Amino acid sequence: MKRLLPFTLVGRRPFIWPGKCYALAAVGTTGYNGDLGTTCSGKPAMPVWGHVNGIRIGLDPLPGPRGLIRIYTPYLNYGFPEVMNFIAFEPIPKGKEARGFSELEMSSIHPEKRGKHFWSADHPTGVSALDGEYPARGIIAQNSGEETLTVYVFAEPFDNGAKVYARLRFFASRPYEFELATYTCVGSQELDYFILTATMGNKSRLRTLFLQDGKESALELWPDYKDIHFTPHAYFPQQRMIRDKKGMFILLQHRMK
Repeated sequence: MKRLLPFTLVGRRPFIWPGKCYALAAVGTTGYNGDLGTTCSGKPAMPVWGHVNGIRIGLDPLPGPRGLIRIYTPYLNYGFPEVMNFIAFEPIPKGKEARGFSELEMSSIHPEKRGKHFWSADHPTGVSALDGEYPARGIIAQNSGEETLTVYVFAEPFDNGAKVYARLRFFASRPYEFELATYTCVGSQELDYFILTATMGNKSRLRTLFLQDGKESALELWPDYKDIHFTPHAYFPQQRMIRDKKGMFILLQHRMK
């Protein structure tokens, strides 16, 4: 595999993005770098985006299964590239119950490999499959007066005909969170749902979900489950979800290392 260059900390910004430097540069609080939002000059780079001192996300070919977004939390003493969590794409066609599984389905782009191919783009028009070793830089912009970093993650078509992508956005004032929005591409099978699943990998079930009226613990929901596969689903209505001042859902979960 080609050598992947490290992500770049340049331009005195609070974010990191795939870059073309062999060493990490110092980061401050002001200034502007002319390469923001550009490609990596044809060189392979680590597909990592996020906060310099906060949460980050990454894609294959970094260590881990295909068909999953990696979540990195270095502030919790996870050494890179140790993953704290994964996010899978699971679209459900209209009128169906069975969902697609980005991690489990075989790739049509890379025969005999399990896991759908994910690639990055700077804009929602990046529907053509790209080599994961040549990631998009992401777009630095002002959103409602706040600096943001936005990148789009596309998946190859699912076996059920779904063609989907997600927008990931980081906010300068919120180093430990990011925003996810889901979309379907032109030509996709019509969907009832496009689910994003935090898979947790095979780590201990020490997750707690915080809701308006209390909290739910994985250990209490499935006290007798000892396997490493999927548990029965647990459902929580919107009325129980925590919302911000704008009415947007906030997902709060806690797990111990």
